[in-house]
Amino acid sequence: MSENVSPDYQHSETWATPLMVASGRGRVDVVEQLLALGSSLTLRAANDWTAASWAKSTGQQEALDLLHAYSACEGVDLLSLTGKGSPAPVKGLRGLTPVTPTPELSAEDKRMLDSYHHSVSDEIVDVDLVHALCYKLHTDQPPGAILIFLPGYDDIVTLRDRIIAEEKQYLIGGKYCLFCLHSSMQSSDQKRVFRPAPPGVRKIILSTNIAETSVTINDVVYVIDAGKVKEMSYDSMVGVSCLRAVWISQASSQQRRGRAGRCQPGICYHLFSQSRYNSLQPHQTPEILRTPLQELCLHTKLLAPANMPIADFLARAPEAPAFMVIRNAVQLLKSMDALDGWEDVTELGHHLLDLPLPPRLAKMVITATVLKCLDPVLTIAACLAY
Repeated sequence: MSENVSPDYQHSETWATPLMVASGRGRVDVVEQLLALGSSLTLRAANDWTAASWAKSTGQQEALDLLHAYSACEGVDLLSLTGKGSPAPVKGLRGLTPVTPTPELSAEDKRMLDSYHHSVSDEIVDVDLVHALCYKLHTDQPPGAILIFLPGYDDIVTLRDRIIAEEKQYLIGGKYCLFCLHSSMQSSDQKRVFRPAPPGVRKIILSTNIAETSVTINDVVYVIDAGKVKEMSYDSMVGVSCLRAVWISQASSQQRRGRAGRCQPGICYHLFSQSRYNSLQPHQTPEILRTPLQELCLHTKLLAPANMPIADFLARAPEAPAFMVIRNAVQLLKSMDALDGWEDVTELGHHLLDLPLPPRLAKMVITATVLKCLDPVLTIAACLAY
């Protein structure tokens, strides 16, 4: 396994970890290797099963015995992990998503909630609300790391600066250490967040959705879910891509909830109402439906059977793009001379495939090389591709 990939990496929908899969399959050698790498025995899949539960349900006694032996060394009660557990409860401010039915909001509460919804744009995160909740948890609640989900780097920096600016007030509630998790950060910086905090020090972690499945921080007790994520969306009619904050899916909401209370009881605060949760998509929109298809169409010709149209090949995808979107992408590739009239890859198309750039930017770089103006064009291409 790569040192940059956590052994507790969980599947985005089933939440299964490599240890769960290996235990369920009876791969004792793999189980032993994963345990040596520090895989967690307490993580649960979407069905609330642990690795021990998978081994027990599939009759893999040898794997179960190995898990028992390892748990005894680690001081983990494996018997309690083979049954159903209690996921982190969900609480929040007015109108936040509950786990169990709650009394209907009063007329005054509904009025306040409607007023709040109208005062905050869907395009932004209410940093003031997130900060107020973070401060209250730090000053009023028992020890435990706080994990805050934010959509993007800008939001992380804004909240980080806000916390630093009010350091004196935060120190009233005790010492704390602040961490930021983002895909653009160096792996060495991200590794520090997994180290246990010194006694009397609370970890406050500001993260994008990278902490949903890619990493597992065992000492997180409190989760604040802002309910937003940055997604690249593409308008095929005007040919423009943009990165914007959108509401997460219900599956992502459940994943974020699952980050709380890995090793002790935890709690999750979703900063959106029950009605908002009910309106969320069950799952995230597949990337193939919200990103430019030119590069995919070009690669398709290398994989598809001979003489098969690109549209027919992509139509076999589980979530196939609309025919008009595929046709527009193919027409653009033809206008760039990357494909000929029969949708075969041209010599220029093969050169475009060699560059890790969208076809239009790749052609721009190749043309700049011929015209001997590569340096400024590389800068422009890097900015446009970011």
